[in-house]
Amino acid sequence: MKMAQELTGIFFGVLGFSFVFRLQKKLILDICVGSEIVWIIYRLLLYETGYMFISCVAASVFIEIYAEFMSKKRKSMPGIYITLLVFPLIPGGGLYYTMSAIVQENMHEAIAQGVLTLKYALGIAVGISLSGTYRKIYKKWICR
Repeated sequence: MKMAQELTGIFFGVLGFSFVFRLQKKLILDICVGSEIVWIIYRLLLYETGYMFISCVAASVFIEIYAEFMSKKRKSMPGIYITLLVFPLIPGGGLYYTMSAIVQENMHEAIAQGVLTLKYALGIAVGISLSGTYRKIYKKWICR
């Protein structure tokens, strides 16, 4: 039940951002479904491994692959896909709790939440960077 609520929230959240960014109608459903797949990958790996960093990296690798594939299929820019597909992974809650702890002068909690938030952000960055770098190496050296 909780997963269904999360997926519904993600779908409508990304749908809302799609309207804010004035996306072409043909891209909206691809991005909404892709963001749900990203969340499913993240949650399944988090459940199986218990490691949030690994889950973020794997979901981010999927984001890059999906963005490249769909951008070629729809003849659009992969950056549009990456920007919106990453939304479910962005650690907004962690950043909020970090800042709240700082304002309340609870430095122990601020550091704990800050480290967790940085792990999320680093996982996203590493995943997208790894898959993007691999794709470029593959194109340059293997697909000659």
